[in-house]
Amino acid sequence: MIMNFYEVIYNRKTVRKFLGKPVDLEIIKRILEAGNAAPTWNHTRDWSYIILRTEEEKAYAFELVRHFLPIV
Repeated sequence: MIMNFYEVIYNRKTVRKFLGKPVDLEIIKRILEAGNAAPTWNHTRDWSYIILRTEEEKAYAFELVRHFLPIV
């Protein structure tokens, strides 16, 4: 199904509750590829992604961030 620009804008939904089910890695890849296809002001596409799937991975990554980027 192909939606036009205005259908996408006016039919979008804000999600505040999640099911807690894992998202299939292929879906995540498609979302990231679509984001990478979006235009940028200087055409840079030098992005790297880290996909954190388990609570342990998230806790470890957030602890590293707190260590290197202290929140004031």
